Amino acid sequence: MPLMTWRLGDWLGLHKIGIRHRRRPLSRRVAAENLEPRALLAGNASVSGVAFIDAGTVIGTKDAGELVVRGIVVTLSNDGDTFNESVTTDANGTFTFFRVPEGTYTLAAQPGIQFTSAASHMVAVVGDTHEDNENIALGGLKPTILSLRQFLNTTTIETLPFEAAGVGRLGNEIPTALATADLDVSFTTSAMPTAQNVDLAGIFTDQDFENSEVQFRTSVGGIAGNINVELFDEEAPITVANFYEYATSGRYDDSIFHRLASGFVLQGGGFKLDNPPNDFPEVSEDPTIQNEFNGTTRSNFANTIAMAKLGGDPDSASSQFFFNLANNSANLNNQNGGFTVFGKIAGSTPTAGGTVTDSVLLDLADTPTSNRSSTNGAFDDLPLENYTDPTLPSPPTFPTDATSENFLRILGIDTVRRNEVLSYSLMSGNSPVAIIDTSLFTAEIVNHRLKITPKANQSGQADIVVRATDLAGESVTTTFRVHVAPVGNVAPTATVALNPAQPLVNSTLTATALDGDSDPVKLTYVWKLGSTVVKTTSSTSSLTDTLNLSTISTEAAGNSITVEVTPNDGFVDGTKVTATRTIAASNSAPTATVELSPESPLVNSVLTATATTTDVNGQPVKLTYVWKVGTTEVKTTSATTSMTDTLDLRTIGTEVAGNSITVEVTPNDGTVDGTKVTATRVLANSAPTATVALSPESPLVNSVLTATATAADVDGQPVKLIYVWKVGSTVVKTTSATANLTNTLDLSTIGTEVAGDTITVEVTPNDGLINGILVSASKTIS
Repeated sequence: MPLMTWRLGDWLGLHKIGIRHRRRPLSRRVAAENLEPRALLAGNASVSGVAFIDAGTVIGTKDAGELVVRGIVVTLSNDGDTFNESVTTDANGTFTFFRVPEGTYTLAAQPGIQFTSAASHMVAVVGDTHEDNENIALGGLKPTILSLRQFLNTTTIETLPFEAAGVGRLGNEIPTALATADLDVSFTTSAMPTAQNVDLAGIFTDQDFENSEVQFRTSVGGIAGNINVELFDEEAPITVANFYEYATSGRYDDSIFHRLASGFVLQGGGFKLDNPPNDFPEVSEDPTIQNEFNGTTRSNFANTIAMAKLGGDPDSASSQFFFNLANNSANLNNQNGGFTVFGKIAGSTPTAGGTVTDSVLLDLADTPTSNRSSTNGAFDDLPLENYTDPTLPSPPTFPTDATSENFLRILGIDTVRRNEVLSYSLMSGNSPVAIIDTSLFTAEIVNHRLKITPKANQSGQADIVVRATDLAGESVTTTFRVHVAPVGNVAPTATVALNPAQPLVNSTLTATALDGDSDPVKLTYVWKLGSTVVKTTSSTSSLTDTLNLSTISTEAAGNSITVEVTPNDGFVDGTKVTATRTIAASNSAPTATVELSPESPLVNSVLTATATTTDVNGQPVKLTYVWKVGTTEVKTTSATTSMTDTLDLRTIGTEVAGNSITVEVTPNDGTVDGTKVTATRVLANSAPTATVALSPESPLVNSVLTATATAADVDGQPVKLIYVWKVGSTVVKTTSATANLTNTLDLSTIGTEVAGDTITVEVTPNDGLINGILVSASKTIS
């Protein structure tokens, strides 16, 4: 069943168990959260102060001009040493002890040989949440160090002859700024610009954060009861900070639980109770917050507290919350982005089979309900204790005839323990300022949110520096970049492809992005293993980015790897695009193709094999080329990354026309061979050619005729010639298959020739396979 906030007259009907939920319109803003001062541990106190050198103006009191002392060990202990802790003063001479039980203690400083005496005095800690400010005055320096007058005239804190400064606080961690896309804030200018709020709890954190605890002071039927709730400061920092802002500002004081769905939820945080209860003003709301749902670690089980929100809007939670009275995970974990659980009944362990165990919450959940939607649209399941309508036909008089004791009241919500808090300030140089006013925007911190208001009809960008400071005075800064886009600016677009298709745990993934408009766009690549960010490449003009999975060390087969690419044109972000691959459980063999050229090689050709390879796992592939004439291997090229290989047929010596030449290509990814692929060509043969000339030009009957031939074969085959001599048409001499390029005919040996006869020589070339075209030459006997 959806949990929502509502107002009279704005209805949103839903089907679950017949309960209608009303929606009240909220003006949406960028979600922002605040961290506000946190109280100390329940049953504990703090003791803090400054160690200084007492110059004696007012003995025991730090006066103006008296120097603080860094690097001094300060100890707080009681008589039985059940509490005995030490801390070293920080650069400002300050120290703090947390979690101090009620009692009497000795506060002492042991500065070693530098001072004339150690310093100590008694401290009384009274009450559970006592905060005691106790300075500790140290005596003058010993003469062996330097005189007090010289000390006061020439010494600074930095030159004191003592140890380096400590943290000034027992066990303190320095705050940190989280890497987040929220550091870029974008606007499109207009005549009436709208402010954006950035939730600083989503930007900064501190390792000192622990789950805090609050106490709901409730009353029903005039009987008071308290519900202690442990809040999940570390797991849901935005939601917890938002809740504290309402609680510590008193906005939940004198409010009511306005909705009770038996066996489902008890909801409050939306309406106050006037006295007498004739009106129900709404709780004053802050900007809505980002949803922090996590169904794995914070499910909607019984004994948990979660935020209510508007239907269809995961990031619409503001002031309203509800207690889960049963296991509602099947419903509330799976709609509207999931409902954010941010706490549990103190001491409980919420489980799927658990039931409500807190006696006060059980009493509240046992209150009768009444449909009072005619008074307020949100009150159709209003819990009312000991209230009876007037007997008919008297007209209804609710709520004027009701008393405060008829309602489930929240008298107030008190902090029980909260060990750490971050306070925030805007920085101008090294100095904090209340407001930053630029030509583009104004910025201020409101309720621990960074509120940025752009100015009308402006464009450009500028930076804002925010400092977060913890209770020990340690701080960290981070910079927000504010982009104000001109009127008519169109957000950039991008696409992204991710390869290989089936990466292994040691693969390198490559993201290739394109900008649809070819604008000058910067891209931010965010790589995630599951939902965990493992690499970010910010504001780059490169259209590719890579992630080497072997550097992550936590990936496993079946994990999903996602790259998110956000384009920015210098003013606004475009829509984020993503691509995802799943890490393959096992290696897949690579594949290859191969082609041979030329199409019709000759016996003297150079054959070229051109290959392609694919490996879905992105592994580097090497190729082995095996060349064969028929079935005989004539050349092998092993494990090469080259996509081409050649075979010079002239170097083989055994090839002849008609032989088949085959190349076999086998891909290997370093682990397994892929399927062998082949390509084959058959050697073609070209007929040889020849020419012939006869001499002398005018032979006599007793002359010797000489035929001079030339022979050629484009295949490079050896050519032999056949000479056929004729007188007229009668063959008188034949010389067969000779490599000689000359041949003669002695006319005196024929005996039948006469003047006027024609002598012809015919020459036929042969390359051992086929004859070439016959050529001839003729002469007439003189």
